[in-house]
Amino acid sequence: MDVFLNLLLFVPLGAGLRLAGWRWRSVVAGAALVSFTVELLQYTVVTGRDASLSDLLTNTMGAAAAAALAARWRAFALPSAGASARLFAGWSILWLGALAATVWLQDPRSLRGPLRNAWPEMAHPDRVYSGRVLEARVDGVAMPRQETPPDRAAIRRSLDQGEAMIEVRAVSGPPTDDLVFLYSLQVRHTPLLGLGQYGRDAVLVVPSRAQRFRIWSPTVQLRDALPPDSGVPVTLHGAIRDGWLRLSVRWGGQVRQTGMQLRPTHGWTAVPPMKFVLGRRVRLLTALWVGVLVLPLGYWAAALPRRYAPAAALLGVVAAGLLVLPTVTGSPPSDWTEWMGALTAAALGWAGSRFAAYLQGRCASPSTSGSSSS
Repeated sequence: MDVFLNLLLFVPLGAGLRLAGWRWRSVVAGAALVSFTVELLQYTVVTGRDASLSDLLTNTMGAAAAAALAARWRAFALPSAGASARLFAGWSILWLGALAATVWLQDPRSLRGPLRNAWPEMAHPDRVYSGRVLEARVDGVAMPRQETPPDRAAIRRSLDQGEAMIEVRAVSGPPTDDLVFLYSLQVRHTPLLGLGQYGRDAVLVVPSRAQRFRIWSPTVQLRDALPPDSGVPVTLHGAIRDGWLRLSVRWGGQVRQTGMQLRPTHGWTAVPPMKFVLGRRVRLLTALWVGVLVLPLGYWAAALPRRYAPAAALLGVVAAGLLVLPTVTGSPPSDWTEWMGALTAAALGWAGSRFAAYLQGRCASPSTSGSSSS
């Protein structure tokens, strides 16, 4: 995830400098200098940040790739009919491939290796839970304080089937500055199934194949769910079942809860713009994600020859992603907000392509604004 975000971070810089007239080599050198300066400041001045050679390399690579593409912007923005067909076909494969990859990454069969209990006292020194954890249960079985959980084979089968429950009883502490797990099942220090606190938010992490690639596993965050004061008894309950993630918090006689159903359109959760998935905003963010992926399809479809075939092809690709693929993979059907996001983006892309073609025609034609007299 860090690699992807660092590549993305310098894309606007690389594209902007190239469009401003810089040569490609100058863009690469400038981006490398900016990234090196940032890493140097993080190493010498900025506290709480780590300098990284990986960040320097990925920042520079992102700018270099963007500069190379920016030099050929006309091929993407004003393509010929043949180029539009190739771009449309390639992006359709990318769109459907992204959805299929999301289904594959959401599979609950996560990291292989011995399971271990992780309690707050075993946590990183900078991420200590100031409250007190009284008890943790997985699938109704109390977890001992030692590292090895009981009946690890049964727990592993439950995790691999995507049918697991976790519950933690604790006494609240103050809000935290970062994610602190109250309890988690881990493999090689990676939490597979865990309940944590981030500020006053409760967080549930569930196992997935994404964890093998060190990217975010499906995660649910419940805003301001934990007590604002220390010393309050609180119970957190999380579960994954039938593709549903559910998280609830109980304290002071009140219960707050949220949930999320995993879908192929949730690929953005692997590289989220924030640290976690916010339960109430999932539908909006997913619709935006779908729209971003479908917008280029509408743009390039409008540039295809013939009258009705491009619209039919566009609707067919959208239906393949939102209807056919979920059916084939046994995933939940797409939400109406995802359809709305896809169709709106397709229409905007189509209109944008027509407008670009109109401007191109106007710029290419001789001026007719002159006047004549007799």
